[in-house]
Amino acid sequence: MAAEGTPGPDTIEFNMTFPATIVLACPLPTITESLAIAGPGPDKLTINVDDPAVFNTSQIFDINARSKAKEGYDISSLTLDGSLVRDNVDLLRGNRATGNSYDKLTIGYVLFTALGGENSNSMNNKGGGIYYTSMTLTVKQSAFYKIRMNTAGAEGVAIYSLSS
Repeated sequence: MAAEGTPGPDTIEFNMTFPATIVLACPLPTITESLAIAGPGPDKLTINVDDPAVFNTSQIFDINARSKAKEGYDISSLTLDGSLVRDNVDLLRGNRATGNSYDKLTIGYVLFTALGGENSNSMNNKGGGIYYTSMTLTVKQSAFYKIRMNTAGAEGVAIYSLSS
């Protein structure tokens, strides 16, 4: 990504006609440095992953920096829309925003819709909207709509945390 080539925190903004839907054809790269993703508003921009063939074992955003990000991560003003995930066997995967670092993630004014997971192994059926470990999470002015986990023993249907 071009953003990875510049030192310091990066910001992704969207310059297009709104309302708009971005349909992801493949998983996005793992976020490894400070990043702000700033949408125009959840009613104006939707990031959609409604293709189980592509996103069966992946996520919309995967944050895994292990303290590289001094400024943290911000995701704001957009809608994350997905489909039911089947047999997601990795706890950090599924149609969800995920984080696994020692930094901070701030989510503001984000609508999470039609996300979730289904797994024959209930130990891996966690965090239909957000799954995170070892980081500080702040969620403000956001909503979770039609988030579902279809396996007995599901935990943290909207948000699942392994942080202490």
